[in-house]
Amino acid sequence: MDYEEEYSKYLMQEVSFEPRDNDDFMALLRLLERWHKKSIPQILEKKRPDAAYAIAMALCKHIPLLINRDDIQELVGEYKRRIGKLVFDSYQALVEAVKIWNHEEKRQEVCRYIQETAGQYPNHRGMKKKLMDLMPETPFEGEPMAVTREPNDMKKALL
Repeated sequence: MDYEEEYSKYLMQEVSFEPRDNDDFMALLRLLERWHKKSIPQILEKKRPDAAYAIAMALCKHIPLLINRDDIQELVGEYKRRIGKLVFDSYQALVEAVKIWNHEEKRQEVCRYIQETAGQYPNHRGMKKKLMDLMPETPFEGEPMAVTREPNDMKKALL
């Protein structure tokens, strides 16, 4: 299973949602915040940095699709600080996941991704520098953390 692709599909549904009002928009922001505040740490505790990496990368890729939509710019402006924190925290979660995973190829991918995308937040003063400062520039040594995938309940039933 390609976790990045699956989480990407899910998050695309969320960021294309059309909020009717402040409450809808806040519910959407809270959902995205929960991914990096709760889901990623829980997944890392279960020694699944590959899945945490996939979630964090999907968040980083999909947040701009939400905040750059013309139809909700008034709401985006109203929650600018909170959105800035969400952007930074998502990138920070991505870097943390790749560090824990100790996966050199993914570290290089993260560095490239940050270099390519850090400048796409011009409405958030200093964001580019903050994101660039997160880059894990020192190459990782050793093997990546071994990942053991446990079968879900449906797969267990089939075994």
